[in-house]
Amino acid sequence: MKLKQMLFLLVLLCAFPLSINATEYYGVVSGSDVRVRKGPKNTDSYMLVSNGEILDLVDLEIVAGTNCGMGFNKVKVGENIGYICSSLINVYEKQIITEPEPANDCERALKEAGFPSSYWSGLCALKEAHPNWKFTPISTSLNGNKIDWNASVVSEAKCGKNSMKTSDASLINNDCTNKADSGYSWVSEKAIKYYLDPRNFFNDTNIFMFENQKATFNICPADYEVATSYVFNNNFMIQQYPGLPQYIGFATQSLGINGVAIASRIRQELGNGQATSGKYANQLLSAISGNYTSRWDRYAADGGNMDRYYNFFNVGVYDGNGDSAYNAVHYAYKNGWGNVSETDEGQNIAKAIEGGVSFLNDHYIGVGQNTLYFQKFNTFPNTSSSRYVNQYMTNVVAPKSESANTHSAYQRANLLGAEFEFIIPVYYNMDVNPIFIDTQTNNPVVASIENLVNGIGLSFNSGNISKIKPGTTTAELLNLIKPNLMDGDQVSITDQNGNVVDGKIAAGYLLNINDNTYNLNIYGDASGDGEINALDLLVIQKHILNMARIDGAKLLAADASKDGSVNALDLLIIQKQILGMSEIEQ
Repeated sequence: MKLKQMLFLLVLLCAFPLSINATEYYGVVSGSDVRVRKGPKNTDSYMLVSNGEILDLVDLEIVAGTNCGMGFNKVKVGENIGYICSSLINVYEKQIITEPEPANDCERALKEAGFPSSYWSGLCALKEAHPNWKFTPISTSLNGNKIDWNASVVSEAKCGKNSMKTSDASLINNDCTNKADSGYSWVSEKAIKYYLDPRNFFNDTNIFMFENQKATFNICPADYEVATSYVFNNNFMIQQYPGLPQYIGFATQSLGINGVAIASRIRQELGNGQATSGKYANQLLSAISGNYTSRWDRYAADGGNMDRYYNFFNVGVYDGNGDSAYNAVHYAYKNGWGNVSETDEGQNIAKAIEGGVSFLNDHYIGVGQNTLYFQKFNTFPNTSSSRYVNQYMTNVVAPKSESANTHSAYQRANLLGAEFEFIIPVYYNMDVNPIFIDTQTNNPVVASIENLVNGIGLSFNSGNISKIKPGTTTAELLNLIKPNLMDGDQVSITDQNGNVVDGKIAAGYLLNINDNTYNLNIYGDASGDGEINALDLLVIQKHILNMARIDGAKLLAADASKDGSVNALDLLIIQKQILGMSEIEQ
């Protein structure tokens, strides 16, 4: 090419720069039965599109028209070009992702099933450890319309929809003025992006938030009952109601529902089942005691007596909606959850459990929201018009906590080899990588250590953790705690000198979460060896006789009577346990 011709081309390129737009955009319809006109005027014919439908944009230009002050976006509806009022469509940038070729049989199977490559690593690791586990993708609603990731994040981050306990300002929606429950904050889009993204929970424990809550029929009812009892972990509630696993079994078997899922829901909603403060501290929570009126001398609005009614599921209780105890029992009263016997309270409890299980089946499990995840985030309902509503709880961390209880119960019952099915959502236009939440400086778990401890069946008071069953190992306790922590949290159990320990937990061992330390106590273990035996009697005798004084954690453990002093009564209580006459209340 001659020099003059080259200079001429360069001048042309400078005068008319090339416009190469590699960015693509799409829109998500934000209204029901929205009109897409074939032209921008109100006299043009139109097509109807539904809420949540995804439409490709022809370009970003806003076109003027009639009856839409903000102008129109030009979109594709199938093979047709149309115009939609820009106030009725949310525009997002499309993620351009080149999917790699699968490297092994597991990845090939996941790709064929419909999982994107960002899911392969986590799911294949689980499949290798648990060959019987089955992963089922859910990528569309019943009408075939893909569910958009960005639209789901925006919808779930709306004021008053999701809350959590956290001290991390980046996870809080400070613009939301709705009233939340005490200690909870409404969450930001950042928090939603973390908890909504399934990829953050592809681990042995939290994968159970995707478990199909229809019963796994290779697990027999007797094994389900054993696992159900492990969910409660001998906590205060099951000590008061030892028949609870059987009642759950009766209510779930006829409906083909997983009893462990029901037990985990009760555990999530009611924790230890024990009031921790106020006039009725150390008693059963009023919502499950069935004795609301005898405590507060209060009846239902219609004057009816609400005694002997139970609500184990907190149905009818909403954030910031007044007296939660009254609301819970009143819901049970209105729906007949109890009061079938004046003499046999077990019958009343069984009736209440049956009512709660039927409610869950009718409103959630039996109508498509059959996992913990979908009961929290109703992103894939049977009809698009009900998307993002009918969500069981507002606590955004609930699926993570509840799945930990479920996994622990299956593990202790030796059932992790069963053929579980996990139903896992796949969203359109997901971020290439899941969001990471840094919890090193602002740790939401440490801020709510009391809730964490109570949630696993233990008790927390002034830095001391008790209700630990003698013989519990450090591994067992860590398995209960770890699933409730955030990614990046550091947890260990050490002795008083900071040495990491293994084996049976002994009085004076320390639970360390990041920079926070909590004392582990076992009443009766005055020697600090993790067992209750004659050596503890000797240690206490020497202390009483001033021959060898004990202090600190061992002194707390020696006070088996919990009366604030170490004396002959503690010797008697420990001696009775050694002889098998009674057990020390931990």
